[in-house]
Amino acid sequence: MSDFPDKVDDRAQVYAGWHGVTILHRLGYGIDGVVYSTSHNTAVKALERQHSYETERDVYLRLREHGVTKIRGHHVPQLIDFDDYLWVLEISIVPRPFVLDFAKATLDVPPDFPEEIMREWLERKAADFGEQWPAARAIMSDLAEKYGVYLTDLNPNNIGFK
Repeated sequence: MSDFPDKVDDRAQVYAGWHGVTILHRLGYGIDGVVYSTSHNTAVKALERQHSYETERDVYLRLREHGVTKIRGHHVPQLIDFDDYLWVLEISIVPRPFVLDFAKATLDVPPDFPEEIMREWLERKAADFGEQWPAARAIMSDLAEKYGVYLTDLNPNNIGFK
């Protein structure tokens, strides 16, 4: 596959061309990839690594299978389309409050962190979310208990409140 576009920006553009959408502007970016708005009022997310792409795709497929559009009043983007070759997802754009970004989640098996590491992580997350921590933790619990989705990239950019 020597013609595989190795840059996420290039893969997003190729996806857009193949699927008849126009990339408008960048909505966000991070270690896992880049998200762009499109002319169809959707978001195109191109991921850096195949594993991250497959994880996020599989989470969205699981949530779609269960008809999940909201979790505790937080909007969940809907999977519109995806491309396994380009590692690109097309999802709906949702308003706050929302739950986004499942590239670092695990399915069906909780992350295997030592107890002390997990305690420290939860303390950091509580500080990150402040007074919203109980609500964020409830969303995290619902995802795990109801759908087998375990969030590990838990931050106020991914669980956004009003």
